[in-house]
Amino acid sequence: MKKTCLIFILLTTISSTTLAQIFVETIANVSARDAVTIEGDQLYASNFDTGEVFLVELDGTFSNIMQTSNRGPAGIRIGDNGDIFIALFNENSIIRIDAQGNETLFASNIREPIALDFDSDSNLYVNHFNGGTTVTRIALDGTQTPLPSVTALNSISSVALDDNNDVYVTSYFSGDIYRITPSGDISLFATSDASGYSFLQFDSTNNVFYAAIFNTNTLMRFDALGNPEVIINSPQGGDRDGPLDIASINSAIGLAISDNGNQVYFATNTQIRRLNIADPNVDQVRPFFTSDEAADAEENSDFMHFFEFEDPNGEPLTLMLGDLPDFLVFDGVSELSGTPTANDAGQVFNINASLTDGIDTVSQTLSITVAAAAAPTPPPAPTPAPSSSSGGGSLSYLAYVFLLIISIRKFVISRPAN
Repeated sequence: MKKTCLIFILLTTISSTTLAQIFVETIANVSARDAVTIEGDQLYASNFDTGEVFLVELDGTFSNIMQTSNRGPAGIRIGDNGDIFIALFNENSIIRIDAQGNETLFASNIREPIALDFDSDSNLYVNHFNGGTTVTRIALDGTQTPLPSVTALNSISSVALDDNNDVYVTSYFSGDIYRITPSGDISLFATSDASGYSFLQFDSTNNVFYAAIFNTNTLMRFDALGNPEVIINSPQGGDRDGPLDIASINSAIGLAISDNGNQVYFATNTQIRRLNIADPNVDQVRPFFTSDEAADAEENSDFMHFFEFEDPNGEPLTLMLGDLPDFLVFDGVSELSGTPTANDAGQVFNINASLTDGIDTVSQTLSITVAAAAAPTPPPAPTPAPSSSSGGGSLSYLAYVFLLIISIRKFVISRPAN
């Protein structure tokens, strides 16, 4: 029989320094294995593998605006009039979708396009990925103009423009970022040990760049001089929300930055997540768990687990737990305790926990693995008392003497008299 836990409210107090930290939050559970872009309060994201393009609301709901196979939708940008431009990697082209959902071909003969970005004159820039070192500028009438080749790079994976219309390019196989000025001058802007850039984006509000490195689970930031800073580095991967000291990411790909520069959205294999610079005056950051998601128990041994969590804004939190196995008891505050029985041994119990501040709700699944009790150790076998070598020799000697005496007596008795 399963039991449902009670609800409790916990008041948390967080210092003002915590409020100024950067937090990672999950926005939507949608697989967007490529680009992300933002327009107002709506995100657009693509899945290169499935051919899907999504419209994602900031409340986590999403819908398909394109669902095809084998086209390879990669980069996405929204034009001034709301048209959606999508780079189709597998078709070597860029399409445009208008407000009525009509699709037209915008540009062709683009060698495996991935990244898109606009300049201040609404020209669209796109990379050539496979073996190419070129970026092409495309005017709204479709006229294509190639930029000078960045021969130092191989397989350009991303394109981003700053407010001066300087073009920045990265390689999927290099930790270098090069800049191309409107006059065609090429220079090395930044370099880092993290190779394999998937997307690069410019934050015009704060005059910095953000870069996602897919194969090392890293998110980086570069200042206007090209100095690198690692924001998140998760060697083992992960999808944990919270401040940077506990947050983790897995295979970050696309990037999008809000107009105020306080939110950086990025896509992973299974989610769209947000790097959020908290405003202490606005409850815009979700609460988060800090306790582990796995625990071990043993048959016939006492078990105890504490749920730990925080709210960056100091709001009262409500924790709700789903069904519990019979051996567990919730104390109404934060503790689970109990003693598993032999029937529980060898099982894994998943307990759903939900945490809300009254605005947002986050979840965690606690997995408890119950092991069988260790077999009792048998008592040691009794050790025989060691025999004395001298004692053993004495007994043998006495037996020999006794037998000798008996033999002499028999001889004397049986001897005939003279």
